[in-house]
Amino acid sequence: MDDYQLLGAYLKEKREEHQLSLDNMAARTKLSSNKLRELEEGFINGSLPSNYLLKAYIRNYLSSLNESPLHALNLLPRSKEELDKIAPKTLERKPISPGMIALIFIIFIASIAGILKYIAQLNRTNYQIETYSQRKNQPENEEREKIEQSSSPSLPNSIAIK
Repeated sequence: MDDYQLLGAYLKEKREEHQLSLDNMAARTKLSSNKLRELEEGFINGSLPSNYLLKAYIRNYLSSLNESPLHALNLLPRSKEELDKIAPKTLERKPISPGMIALIFIIFIASIAGILKYIAQLNRTNYQIETYSQRKNQPENEEREKIEQSSSPSLPNSIAIK
């Protein structure tokens, strides 16, 4: 049983649940009883309408029975165009050329060299700041020591503080 026959069996089952004949359905849907019969048989004769028209028939058929057409529409086989709209397109991966690999490698090496140069420059700058501040503070430290020595009372060397 193909998809159209499965769909037709579903539609016929719904019609029979409501105890309606094909002629009654034809009057409700304003479709010919022959068209409804083809729809319920799954278009065995090969007179399949366009996908758009087929969906319209299904909606009309099930709406006249106060049924939701969603399940029946999901039974329809999907065309390639519809599947392309629903499913995301997969990207085909192309192999990376050797030239591109070389370019990526060169950029990587240049980035590493730049980072190392930056770190070395930071270390040099920090060292220069430290030595400058040490040299700058050195005379002050010497002066402070001289002032502290002169202002503090001198104790004899023989007295030991315990």
